[in-house]
Amino acid sequence: MDNILRDLEKFNFDKQLLKIKRKCQNKKVVIYGVGKVYQIIKTNYDLEGINIIGASDKKFENQEDIVFSEELNLNTVSPLKINKLKPDLVLLTMQTDYFAEKYFHEVLFKSIKPFKYMPIFNLPVSEKIRREWAETFGNQ
Repeated sequence: MDNILRDLEKFNFDKQLLKIKRKCQNKKVVIYGVGKVYQIIKTNYDLEGINIIGASDKKFENQEDIVFSEELNLNTVSPLKINKLKPDLVLLTMQTDYFAEKYFHEVLFKSIKPFKYMPIFNLPVSEKIRREWAETFGNQ
């Protein structure tokens, strides 16, 4: 977990978050990805000003209805039902958003109406490529 926090600091997440807050002003937002990155952001940064109306994650895929999670203090929903929450924007809360985008375009958007999304955390392109390579092929 310390590596994630270090990356957030190294790549000026505090400044990125200010831009995100401006983009999300007066918008209903769903968080996609409630793993380590989201937990670290939620614990270490102020998300006040982002109207988060719910959370989705692939682990909620078999969830039939919108369910309130006390742990997250948010409504949770299957990715297949994100549109039920009527978000203006879905924020990808993960370090490597490539796999979420791939899932959206190759699976999700074939079943549901596409929605607007963007990463909450922007890594430099060279760093994204390095990490996606490592996740796909391992450290060879």
